Amino acid sequence: MAHHKITEEEESNLPMFNNHQEASEYFKTQYGDDFILKSSKEIDGETVYVYVLVVDREAYKRGQEKLARFEIVQGTEFTDSFQSINISENGDIFITH
Repeated sequence: MAHHKITEEEESNLPMFNNHQEASEYFKTQYGDDFILKSSKEIDGETVYVYVLVVDREAYKRGQEKLARFEIVQGTEFTDSFQSINISENGDIFITH
C-alpha cells in the first residue's frame, strides 16, 4: 500500500507521545514496513532517532541502490520517494516537509 507524505496539517493532528517508543509504535502501526529506522544521533545530550517514511518504494529502492554503488542520484525522484521523521527520546516529533 502506497502512502503519501505527512502534511503539516496532519502533523498538527498527531497525538502527543510520552517517549520515543510510544511514537515509533504509532508510526509503525500506521505505516508498517514503510516506516524505517535509519540512524540515531545525539542532540544536546538527547538521542534523536531518524526514520524515513517511504512513499514510493520503487524510487526509494533505486535511489538506495545507486547510493550503495556510490553513484550520483540526480533529480528529485529519490528525495521525493520518502519523508524524514525524527523522534526524540521524550516523544517530540520533527517531520521534514
